[in-house]
Amino acid sequence: MLHKMAGELGLSNVTTQWARAEDVKETFDSVMVRALGLVDKILLWTSHMVKPGGQLIMYKQVSEQEKTLLFSLEKKYDMWLVREHQYCLFQGDIQRVIYVMGKR
Repeated sequence: MLHKMAGELGLSNVTTQWARAEDVKETFDSVMVRALGLVDKILLWTSHMVKPGGQLIMYKQVSEQEKTLLFSLEKKYDMWLVREHQYCLFQGDIQRVIYVMGKR
């Protein structure tokens, strides 16, 4: 999906990689995850892939418990919540959120 979007937008400085988080050894300016797990697992599995000054983008279902957990883990992973965007795909759908985390 991201590869196709980058191509359609004509972005030549974008590299996409579809891989298991534990197999990735490089670091990136931006890391995007979806359908991966609770935020504690996402941060554990992916924070090492984000360069200092970079960002981790998570697509999640809205959950106040997870947001509280996210805030409690910011210091541990040297990250902070930069912004969030809540949305629904269609009427009657679950409430979703995109969290953008910055890396120190």
